[in-house]
Amino acid sequence: MPDDRLDEWRELLGPARSAVLSADMRERLSGSGWTLRDDGFWCHARPPGAVLPEQGWKLHVSTVPTHAARTLAACLPVLRRARVTFKFAADQAVLHQVVSARYEESGVGKFLTAYPADPRQCALLAEKLAEATAGMPGPGVSSDARWAPDSPVYYRYGAVRSEHRLDDRGGLVSVLTAPDGRRVPDPRHGYAPPAWAPELPRPVVPTRPGASSGRATRDGLLLAGRFRVTGVLQRSSRGGVFTALDQQTGAVVVVKHVRPHIGATAFGTDARDVLRHEAQALRALGPTGAVPALVDLVELGEALLLVQERLPGVSLADWVRTRWRPGRGCGPLAFPVARSLGKAVDAVHELGWTLRDLSPGNVVVDELGRARLVDLELAARPDDSVYREYTRGYAAPEQVHAPLRGPAPGPSADLHALGGLLFLLASGRDPHALSGLTPAAELLGAQLARVPDESGFAAAAAGPVARLMTGDPALRPQKAPVLRPASPRRASPQPSSPQPSSPQPIEAPSHPARAIAGLSVLLHDGLADLVMAVLDGGPQALRLTAPHRRRRDPRGLQHGIAGPLLLLARALRHADRSGRADPADLRAAVALLARDVERHDAVGLLGSGPDLGLRTGEAGVLWALWEAAEALDDDDMRRRCLARAVLPPREATHPEPAPRALAGLGLLQLRLYLATGSAVMARAARDCASTLAATPTVPTADSTATTLFLLEAGAALDHRPARRAARAAVAAMAQELGTARVDGVPDLAYDTGLTGRGQVLARAAHRGLPGTADALARLCSLPQGWCTAAPLGLAGGVAGWAEFLLDAREPAAADPTGAAGLFDRWTAVAPLVGEFAARANVRDGRLLLPDDSGQDVGHALGDGVCGPLWLLLRLVEGGPGLWDPRPWPPAAAPGRAVRTPQDKSCFRQEERTP
Repeated sequence: MPDDRLDEWRELLGPARSAVLSADMRERLSGSGWTLRDDGFWCHARPPGAVLPEQGWKLHVSTVPTHAARTLAACLPVLRRARVTFKFAADQAVLHQVVSARYEESGVGKFLTAYPADPRQCALLAEKLAEATAGMPGPGVSSDARWAPDSPVYYRYGAVRSEHRLDDRGGLVSVLTAPDGRRVPDPRHGYAPPAWAPELPRPVVPTRPGASSGRATRDGLLLAGRFRVTGVLQRSSRGGVFTALDQQTGAVVVVKHVRPHIGATAFGTDARDVLRHEAQALRALGPTGAVPALVDLVELGEALLLVQERLPGVSLADWVRTRWRPGRGCGPLAFPVARSLGKAVDAVHELGWTLRDLSPGNVVVDELGRARLVDLELAARPDDSVYREYTRGYAAPEQVHAPLRGPAPGPSADLHALGGLLFLLASGRDPHALSGLTPAAELLGAQLARVPDESGFAAAAAGPVARLMTGDPALRPQKAPVLRPASPRRASPQPSSPQPSSPQPIEAPSHPARAIAGLSVLLHDGLADLVMAVLDGGPQALRLTAPHRRRRDPRGLQHGIAGPLLLLARALRHADRSGRADPADLRAAVALLARDVERHDAVGLLGSGPDLGLRTGEAGVLWALWEAAEALDDDDMRRRCLARAVLPPREATHPEPAPRALAGLGLLQLRLYLATGSAVMARAARDCASTLAATPTVPTADSTATTLFLLEAGAALDHRPARRAARAAVAAMAQELGTARVDGVPDLAYDTGLTGRGQVLARAAHRGLPGTADALARLCSLPQGWCTAAPLGLAGGVAGWAEFLLDAREPAAADPTGAAGLFDRWTAVAPLVGEFAARANVRDGRLLLPDDSGQDVGHALGDGVCGPLWLLLRLVEGGPGLWDPRPWPPAAAPGRAVRTPQDKSCFRQEERTP
């Protein structure tokens, strides 16, 4: 697992201090025929002829940086005699990450992993390793059981040669193969071997690592003989945070528990030292009343407990999430919260401390709007030497770019974070900004100027936020500003009908012609950046998964390479007419991505064979490949797509595909039928429609995709059962959406939220289904003030809702690419796409949009920049939206007939339908 601080740790420690494998140990291993391979994170050691099993019992040895070389030296003779494949942290820098609370919880502490050949060897090896490492320190391994109480040796049953499958959300999970061939998740959060795992040859009573230091009673867990646990606020590899009742005073308290050796460093410190430091900060700052009172600091064996006053209220993050409303912000109570925050920060600074992590999770707000500060682990005085830690979006530039270890920043860093909290209070969104030519403070201040707020808080905060969050600490105010109500800004009126008979005047960021020209710059520069990324570094250069997200399918439409491919294929079809990108570069990028997508096999769906759906499955991949074949005019690629898409659902490896997956496959087949006239595709889509129409109950999570397909199949194939099922589903949907209200940011999920259901309703209304027009008009007229608080993406953000509005208002002009059609589309989405320009920044000479994180340029279609670019391309060029089976407008050569493959192995020419 890579880390952005590895190189810095290596530089800080130096080569001698960072090494864990001595030259002598390396020579003894390599001299006996072993192979050593260092991948930069793990060092892999394998004896001659060793073959790893797919799954089985494996052993982990834990350690801390100060004992790493000694632990490895104790383990190597045992492993060498047993001739067992193993791996270990390549150096101290890697080990600092492996024992850090920032590391994935299931991997914390796993300094060395050994892969025995069978259960008998596992037990023998565990016994020998436990003897060799007896008494050595190491953090607990949460996914394993401990072999012996005085040794850092742990064991679990799991995957060895990791195989991954897709879960229902498109994430990649490690799997095991059950005896009956089923793929099941490999549990990594707690020791839980499957019931069918082979038993170890001797009875072992599993010892869970990191057990709480307390005494179980009839009334619950009693800590330190005084604090009775009443609830769990948080659990992690580091320890836990609990609510408890103080038996001496009767007060409710918060207990923070840290396990030994978590966060250990080569300098001999760990998380317990951090907790002691927090206790010191609470003692020093307690008189201000801005922080909770310290109750006790208790040493219980190797564990440590910090007990503090329980403050009434909720975190500022939760407070904003539940109170922020479009057009009203957080209401008048935002002012006392801001004033209270400022007073608390100033009080801390007056005593000579800096918080260093002033963020929404570290502020508690009560019902009266009083804000107080919690979690002071990072609080420091300016002369203290500290490690670089911060919260993205709130940290000042001098924190983000500070050395790994150095002097603590001054109070101005907290004032920068205070500006971020004021931004959150005003906009309902974290203050993430894309770095570039325009400073973040200027971007965020301009974004606040767009926020409609009847209370006047956004207008009052815009100036102070820009001053507080400026990049130069010397230019920031010395104390927290006092915000006073300013003139409120009201939300712009929204059109009441999704299909006006003529263009209507709107409030837009600028004149439509100028605004559209500006959006064209965003589109041109975004496509150019994407094309250059592909041509310079290949498909692997695309940034598809942000560091804070779990692993996802690298090939699928929503999160993988197929998404950028679909976007670029559409751009290529308009390249020489619009002049927005170099056609030759576009063509080369599309061809390169298409070859890469075709080269990779489908990822199986957990427990049920391949996913056939659109978002993460084969149907979405083939949809993108088909559009690429059309854009490239590649008959061979068309034939391959048709051959793969014709697979009937009953022949899929999963005999009963989920309705969502079957609907996705059917939509793809319908798309190919409308493009080619193939009777084979028509029959395949009809089979899917018959299966789904006969399904008595459609699960809620699958209802949108299923209804959309049945609606389209009923119209295109004259499939009566599909029409009847679609009518019933749409009627229920229209009744539900006819009373829809949006108090905060709505559920914008493209498939299951308001966006996806609105898309279905729009297509039903265009076909004249009764009861849909009024519901659609109401949905389109929902206030759009929430867009300042939402991400920009297509799968769950502003671009997705704008795409729905384009579906709802089809161009009034006969020529959708003409001026009237363009103006009509602009009228539908102007209040939303203005948010694109507000968040864009110039980077490397191009005006680029951020992804859903707000501060990176990820390329995924679902939550990356390809989603907004897709919307902009459709806005400017017209044509059907995502997952609309109608063919796109003609490609570069106007009037060219849609070509179809002549390969009779895909379908016979005489089977083409009129």
